[in-house]
Amino acid sequence: MYITPIPQLPPVSHEKLFALTSTQYAVPCVRVAVSKGIFDYAFKVLESQGSGITVKQVMKELKFGEKGAEVMLNSLVALEYLQYIGDQYYLNVLSQTYLVTSSPFYHGNMFSLHADESFNQLMNAIEADFKEGPNANKKSAWMRAEFPKEKAEKFIAGMHSYSMAVGSVLAATVDFKKKFDVTKLLDVGGGSGSYCMCLARNQPEIAKFTIFEIPTVAEICRGYLSRATPPLPSPSRIEVVAGNMFKDPLPLGHNAVFFSNIFHDWEEDLCQMLCKKSFDALPSGGHLFLIEAVLSESKSSPPLTTLFSLYMFAVTNARQFTFNEFKSMMEKAGFKNVGLIPVFGIFSLIHARKP
Repeated sequence: MYITPIPQLPPVSHEKLFALTSTQYAVPCVRVAVSKGIFDYAFKVLESQGSGITVKQVMKELKFGEKGAEVMLNSLVALEYLQYIGDQYYLNVLSQTYLVTSSPFYHGNMFSLHADESFNQLMNAIEADFKEGPNANKKSAWMRAEFPKEKAEKFIAGMHSYSMAVGSVLAATVDFKKKFDVTKLLDVGGGSGSYCMCLARNQPEIAKFTIFEIPTVAEICRGYLSRATPPLPSPSRIEVVAGNMFKDPLPLGHNAVFFSNIFHDWEEDLCQMLCKKSFDALPSGGHLFLIEAVLSESKSSPPLTTLFSLYMFAVTNARQFTFNEFKSMMEKAGFKNVGLIPVFGIFSLIHARKP
């Protein structure tokens, strides 16, 4: 039984609910693996060579792009249908018994009984990755700033619902002024403005917030800010500026640039571009901040983050990154002192400083 009033901070992690979204591609993942012959191929290699399979082998023999092969294999590890040993993926007892077609106990046909929509979406993402590679991700309506308002409103509502939980914990646990000397923060792709709302309520030392969004979302964001409950203290501290983060210069006059769950939507070269644009927009001593769910270096754990990566691949032809991948992008742009602070659930704050 839960007693009102609702506290300012979430009393429990939202991971169980978040898992409902991230794991919706679990069944399609196994069904795609069966359809594309991953388990049969792994059995063939194990039987003939005594070894596991690699990303490159799956790309060549089963017609996958590199990202699709990597995301699929690591998701199957997270779902415990494959094992990752060294740099190879092996069948386990479960998959060899029930997911190899030559087994008398083969269960693969039962997956065709499940709904087709998510399966088709994941299969289409794999085919697009194989045929177009990184270009599949770069055809997004978000990139062209052409998202229809009705669809944008639905998307922003979904992002707002979980961002407020992460944002409230972030604002209560990380003192941006004391730790990073942040006084003016630019939130790029800030959506509903959820993170700026949380920080504005909890950290009065930050004098200015600017939310930079495509025109359709900028209008939606202004609505969220005006309806904020409780009302925002000194609402003039938060400004909304319309623009395109890929095509337009980032607004100047800030000593922090902030991205929340943006990098996982895009190819690594586009994320690298955003790091460089952030570096150029910041003064010496300024900071770049990312809120992201971070993969382990094996990319097959934590399980929920790995399945979230599969979800992002199916939806955007992108994926989650490891800490070292974030670190490399930031350092290539010129940043130093890259670090990570766990925040809430699967999400962390990655931070870096401009010398």
